[in-house]
Amino acid sequence: MDLGPKNRRALVMGGTKGLGRSIADALPEEGAALTISGRDKGRMDEAATALRAKGAASAIGVVADVASGEAMDRLAQASVAAMGGADILVLNHGGPP
Repeated sequence: MDLGPKNRRALVMGGTKGLGRSIADALPEEGAALTISGRDKGRMDEAATALRAKGAASAIGVVADVASGEAMDRLAQASVAAMGGADILVLNHGGPP
């Protein structure tokens, strides 16, 4: 399926598991570069490695909690530094336990 993200830059918050990970997993097949965020560094590293193996032009992970303004600033800065910005934003976060 061609969703149109070829040569686009995507920032997927909560991209290490669940719905966010599913979205992040689909984007390399569509030709997008990725920055993903999550709260767990181990999951972040595993997810970024798996996304690169799927053919993502670029895939970096940034440990960040969407509840923290400072973390969101750091995430945005990392996305700009790695990819020059973001064309696609997926605002996703964990739900209640």
